[in-house]
Amino acid sequence: MQQSSALYDPIRAATPSQRLAAIAHNMRRAKIASKALPEGSSPRIVSFEIPNTPFGVAKVRPYQPERNPEPAPIHRMWFEDLIAESDRQFRRTRVPDILKATALHFGVSLAELIRGGRTKPLVCHRHIAMYLATILTDYSLPDIARRFGGYDHTSILHGRDRIKRMIKTDPEIAAHVAALISSIPGARVRHG
Repeated sequence: MQQSSALYDPIRAATPSQRLAAIAHNMRRAKIASKALPEGSSPRIVSFEIPNTPFGVAKVRPYQPERNPEPAPIHRMWFEDLIAESDRQFRRTRVPDILKATALHFGVSLAELIRGGRTKPLVCHRHIAMYLATILTDYSLPDIARRFGGYDHTSILHGRDRIKRMIKTDPEIAAHVAALISSIPGARVRHG
């Protein structure tokens, strides 16, 4: 038997969950209608061009009221301190910087310094670079050894300890180390 459309009531025939969904739908529509622009007014549209779009196609973005362009002084100071600290962190000394400065200071090539011969002056220059890498960087001994071209960490230990002893007894070595530390930009002795 067919029901006539005059007798069919969709609200009575709906399940409880369908009724709740219909009520939520009507509430959303009412909320949207309350935020709509009054009749006769047009939305404010700001257009701007993006330089890398073909033919300068204008893009549309919704209007946003201008914010205060000048932040409060306390925020500026905080931001400047944050930038200064990040600069200090990004400018930390690296092993390649130490190797280049040492090679330049002693007038040898970088290849000779890393994997050169075993002449006494060259070994001393290499040990000075190893010593500087241990006191100016936060790298572990195995990391420093890898950056020196595949040495063992005990070679780095031997070079560091040898130069540490020589600084106390040989003023020429101490002067070389001091000159190298001052020539490396941003170098700060991190640990003894």
